[in-house]
Amino acid sequence: MNTEDQLLGKEALLKTYLLYVKQQGKSRSILKARVNALLRAYNTLCGMNPSSDFPDGILIDTECSDEKLNEIYEITGFRLGEDPHNPYATVYNDRMDMFHALMKYRVKVEDIRRTYVGVLECSSGFMKGMVHTTQLNKLLMNIIAEKVDRVIYLLLGDKYDKYFTLSELMKEYGYPSVSDKELKNMILEDMAD
Repeated sequence: MNTEDQLLGKEALLKTYLLYVKQQGKSRSILKARVNALLRAYNTLCGMNPSSDFPDGILIDTECSDEKLNEIYEITGFRLGEDPHNPYATVYNDRMDMFHALMKYRVKVEDIRRTYVGVLECSSGFMKGMVHTTQLNKLLMNIIAEKVDRVIYLLLGDKYDKYFTLSELMKEYGYPSVSDKELKNMILEDMAD
């Protein structure tokens, strides 16, 4: 597959956002530009202000199918828009509030997943403990991340099911031309600084 034919969507948006939040250095600006380009594409598709930039630009689609709402209920046990204590509760507001709460949680999960990354020198006992907790964290956090990510994707709404080609994002929405390999090298350089 030609690189410019590569399809990017909600998964790339979440992955890039999670990298952006914790990254420092020049790679951060590339990640921010990638997030903003994806947001402009989705915001245009959703009929919203396409110039909205991160972080205010993450807006959920007003349309969310019953199938998605039912899957959210199956995963979380919550029926959105139903609150006996709040007669003004709406499905949209509940989706938006849950989305923001899960995004904050997802950032924290990434913090835990990255614990001990890059530790170079330590005692053998600390190393054994670190390896054990890292293995446990990886196993548990991957399970948690998959479930949380699935709910986040559902909460975004119907129009976020669309994917864009890399060339479309670059031409129409300002997606940076820096390749994934170049970005990875930048991130490694930023970590070394």
